[in-house]
Amino acid sequence: MYYPMRSVRTRRYQYILNLFPELEFPFASDLFASETWQGILRRGDKTMGRRSVSAFLKRPAEELYDLENDPLQGTNLVGDPLVRGILEDLRRRLETMRRDTGDPWLINDRYRRNRDLWRD
Repeated sequence: MYYPMRSVRTRRYQYILNLFPELEFPFASDLFASETWQGILRRGDKTMGRRSVSAFLKRPAEELYDLENDPLQGTNLVGDPLVRGILEDLRRRLETMRRDTGDPWLINDRYRRNRDLWRD
């Protein structure tokens, strides 16, 4: 299964755009069948390391991580006003990269914007 996401990073920060955050994050079949994942399911574990199983499976629309202070990417900084400028810069860089490379999923962005206009 394919889960479309796009990412851009600097030496310090990584920005991830999940194009379909409403979908569950897919597993490769060998990972899904692994003893580790099956054990998590059997035991009903709530966490995997610092991240909840739920947060692993359901990703937010955007993620921003400080790789210097959080190399395991456990704290999503998207809502932090202290990094707003960094977030906006990385959003612009990613948008430029997607346009320059002819990203076929740009049509989805336009669809979402149009859909949101008619949602009310």
